[in-house]
Amino acid sequence: MLTPNSAYIDDLYADFLHDPNSVGEEWRAYFQARKDATIQSMGKEDFSSHEDMIEVMSEPIPVKHESKKEVIQNNTPKETSSHLSSSDIPEKLSSIGMRIAANMSQSLNVPTATSFRVIPVKALEENRRLINRHLDRNKKKKVSYTHILAWALVKALVKYPHMNDTFSVIDSVPHRIKRAAINIGLAVDVTRKDGMRMLVVPSIKNAQQMTFTDFCAEYDGLITKARNNKLTVDDLSGASISLTNPGTIGTVSSVPRLMEGQGLIIATGSIDYPAEFQAVMPDVLSTLAISKVLTVTSTYDHRIIQGAESGEFLAYVHKLVLGEEHFYDQIFANLHIPFEPVRWQKDNRINPFMSQDEIESLDKESRVAQLINAYRVRGHFLADVNPLGLQAYYYPELDPAAYGFTIWDLDREFDTGGIGGINRATLRDIIDILHDTYCGKLGIEYMHVQDPVKERFIQKWVEPTRFSYQFSKEQRLHIYRHLTKAEQFEQYLHTKYLGSKRFSLEGGETTITFLEKTLELSSKDSIKGVVIGMAHRGRLNVLANILNKPYDKIFDEFEGNYDPNSYERGLTVAEAKNLYSEKAGVPALSRALQGLFAPASTFKAVSAVAAANAGYDLNATYDCPSQVEVGTRAFQNFESKAQGRISMTKAMAISCDTIWYRIAFDEWLRDGGLKPKSNANDYFFKAAKGFQIGVKTGIDLPSESSGRLADREWRKAWYAQNKDFYCNYKER
Repeated sequence: MLTPNSAYIDDLYADFLHDPNSVGEEWRAYFQARKDATIQSMGKEDFSSHEDMIEVMSEPIPVKHESKKEVIQNNTPKETSSHLSSSDIPEKLSSIGMRIAANMSQSLNVPTATSFRVIPVKALEENRRLINRHLDRNKKKKVSYTHILAWALVKALVKYPHMNDTFSVIDSVPHRIKRAAINIGLAVDVTRKDGMRMLVVPSIKNAQQMTFTDFCAEYDGLITKARNNKLTVDDLSGASISLTNPGTIGTVSSVPRLMEGQGLIIATGSIDYPAEFQAVMPDVLSTLAISKVLTVTSTYDHRIIQGAESGEFLAYVHKLVLGEEHFYDQIFANLHIPFEPVRWQKDNRINPFMSQDEIESLDKESRVAQLINAYRVRGHFLADVNPLGLQAYYYPELDPAAYGFTIWDLDREFDTGGIGGINRATLRDIIDILHDTYCGKLGIEYMHVQDPVKERFIQKWVEPTRFSYQFSKEQRLHIYRHLTKAEQFEQYLHTKYLGSKRFSLEGGETTITFLEKTLELSSKDSIKGVVIGMAHRGRLNVLANILNKPYDKIFDEFEGNYDPNSYERGLTVAEAKNLYSEKAGVPALSRALQGLFAPASTFKAVSAVAAANAGYDLNATYDCPSQVEVGTRAFQNFESKAQGRISMTKAMAISCDTIWYRIAFDEWLRDGGLKPKSNANDYFFKAAKGFQIGVKTGIDLPSESSGRLADREWRKAWYAQNKDFYCNYKER
């Protein structure tokens, strides 16, 4: 049986006969079987040349019970009575041309009829644009009109399965063959090695079981294989219906030939405005709500499909292209697009034949302003920030339809209020700006800021750039290397110290690059100090990749090889001098820098100064017990471990708190204990005051409080204020 692919297969067969290695392994096996069957059916003949063999082998494999003579007679072209003038030159068709001619002659055996349907494609056009914007943002391949139209045909064939049937004669009795699978053939124009163009029809198998994403991937795979001449035997066989698209070359509509073995072939024409509107100005087209159209033809085998069935089938395709039956909703959900598809609607303008009057114009302008404000307030809800997949909800405030806009308003211009540096734009462009700015890979929320100056500052920075930044190739490589270092560090810790409490950065690796960029920009803006309020999660990665703490020090701490002297000689002489250099701005006076280089907690720093002022030798050794009892209370050491006799500097490094508890208690007793002396030294209170405890830093830190200096005066005042409450507990 001749098929649309017969000419293409014969061309490959000729290549095989010249050189079997010129075709793929699957084709070699197929053609060898064909060659063996042909020779066996024809008997042993003495071919005068290799070309004679090719010519004979190009005949189809004879069907059982048919003789060679019958096969040759059935495929011999009939003589025609075309009149030839003296200037006419007969030119013999090539083997490929002859096969195509035979195909067309063979197709005359199929009685066909054709249905036509003109479909407006405004909804198809707008939704394809939204789909491709999303795919482009995620670095994925775009979809064509044919992807969506072919998918609509698959959905329609699921609804009307009898359109997938074919006709056959079995034992001289006509039969309708009901196909279990929808194998949709795609007509592809390819160029042969000799420059001749040819049509091949590979098919997508079992399309009814696929998702839209799978269907597009299979579609693109077949097109790529066809362009590279890599189609297999399976690709070119088994099509139950075919789709051809002559509209790509401007054809408005087409009635293609239907080959034996199929019951239906669909052709789609060009997408354009109706001819009578093609010279009309764009504003008039939008005013009159004129859509581009597409002509779809259904050529069917009239022996098994009737005209009413074909018309009903095309009517359903029409509904799908308009977006009914949740057609675009399902595509958007499958592609994880967090927006609502554009709906086909009738235009709702008061006077569709004239420009908007002032009242209608003001009404829509105000609704555009409401829509823009809604995206500024809640656009981050639709931001694509979930790395695990789709997590989108419907927010009516972010849907243009909720403000009364229709698909026809997308081409109409409105005031923007200056968003993105543009004063007037079409509604489509306004929505694109809002999507890019507030619903991209980053979400931003700032409208809660009470200060209008700050709010406008953020807005003017975010909207003109659409909240995006273009990185150079070098910057991208730097970010990639930094992320890789952060990830490798986490992977190593997870493998080497499995089960250890380490507060992994996993899932937040971009924090490292973000923090590095923030610090870099801070230095360029002449900021003298930065305070890092570090959460537990990711702190080791920040130490290693931002503060450049040596890896061996971090690993030693995991393994318990803690060096108590690591802070005693942490700075070089040059670094120490630079801390107090007036030329450098005396960095040691920076509170942030003091916090960065602090060897221990504030408690131990204050206690060390107090002990030194009280006459304790910092280099002498003192007992570091596991706990110290003061009155009825027991104060425990860090991790409740006794460290023996150690120096105060080592006590600070390893957090031996019991040394400070003992010294503080002893000094309190020397000052009189519960009955303080009139000239008490109060070394600890005075040291804390010297550290300015109880005074704000002067740095704009969120939620900072001054704290309190709990000296004797403060305690007396606190007692006077609360004594009645605590002492009268029986009466309460």
